Amino acid sequence: MAVPDVRPSGNLAPVASVWCRQVDNEAESPGYTTIPDDFAGRRETLETIRIVGNLTVNVADTHDYWDPDPSQPLSFYPNLFLYPAANGKYTCVGRMFLSTEDRPRLGMKTLVFETDALTASGDFGGAILRAHGTMGPKAGPAKPAAEPDPAVYQAVGEGFLFHRGTTEPVVIVAAEQWEAASQVVLDLVRILPASLVGLGAFLVFPYFLPAAKVNLHEFAEQIPLALALMRVPRGEAQGERHTKRIQSWEAAPVSLRDLTKPPGPKSKETLPLLLQYARDGADEKLGEVARRVDAVEGARIRAHLQDAERQAGRERRKEMWRIATAMETAALLQTRPKGRGVAMSGEAARRANEYLKAQPGESPILAAPTVVAPPPPPVAEATAVTAAAPKLPA
Repeated sequence: MAVPDVRPSGNLAPVASVWCRQVDNEAESPGYTTIPDDFAGRRETLETIRIVGNLTVNVADTHDYWDPDPSQPLSFYPNLFLYPAANGKYTCVGRMFLSTEDRPRLGMKTLVFETDALTASGDFGGAILRAHGTMGPKAGPAKPAAEPDPAVYQAVGEGFLFHRGTTEPVVIVAAEQWEAASQVVLDLVRILPASLVGLGAFLVFPYFLPAAKVNLHEFAEQIPLALALMRVPRGEAQGERHTKRIQSWEAAPVSLRDLTKPPGPKSKETLPLLLQYARDGADEKLGEVARRVDAVEGARIRAHLQDAERQAGRERRKEMWRIATAMETAALLQTRPKGRGVAMSGEAARRANEYLKAQPGESPILAAPTVVAPPPPPVAEATAVTAAAPKLPA
């Protein structure tokens, strides 16, 4: 198989390009094509890629394969694997392919970037998507013409914000909504703060993973899994086999969200303001809050990543919840939308106040209030009129 040249993402070049491919239903050892042959943290990084590769290449339900471009000998799926390696020193951007030059075989290409370089670029999410776009003819699934079902933003957003009160990994099963959900993942990676996205692993699978073949609890702790999106073929999203598929995941230690069910009546559950910004394409508003978060959280996240006892998936997801809760609080306090309150803990109030005071450069959105728009009350005052503070998710 010919190995394409590694192309840079903007002015960022990957530290390594790692390939693995299915051979007789087992994955070749990741690293058989790596550029360069050595780099700091190589062993830890390749071990992380090996864990992901063994899951993605070996455990797939073979009935779910499809060729995204039959005319090409190497066809990349419109999926994304995004996860940290070497305690966050590196960020891995992966994409699956179907090799058809002799027989159909799954494979995975992974580009490895220095996380500090991605963050210093000022466009963490954009750099990731550009790297993703170098693998295959397009950067991801085309944005659907129809607006995704509201449940898509609620479910996908939960894997980033954990706003429903639990920090278990979010597993989404989708059929008709898989393309829409994939696009929402890409949009949130692009616009949410690096200090939030960089803590978790986000895996968009182009097929379904049988629960019986996945030790998800162990995997989610080794790879800090925040969100897994799995695809079920449209013609198989019903019937006894599909029912058993879903039931097999219901006992797993995850927050399971089934988007294959017919859309029901509109939920009364309020979509977080951050997700409303994403849904409505309000990039300036969401991006400004994200820059403030990164301005505050940068040093704190580096300290978090240097603490060996806080590298497990559970600890990272809790930190994601803390950042997301404070970020949502800051957005609500700044805009004061009618009919919206926010319940927050003392830590969320403190962090939100830090975000509001941050000055990440001139802002056309969160500028100083004018004489006709009084400044928002301090966080302590806002807390007094809101509901009881939430407990840390289990």
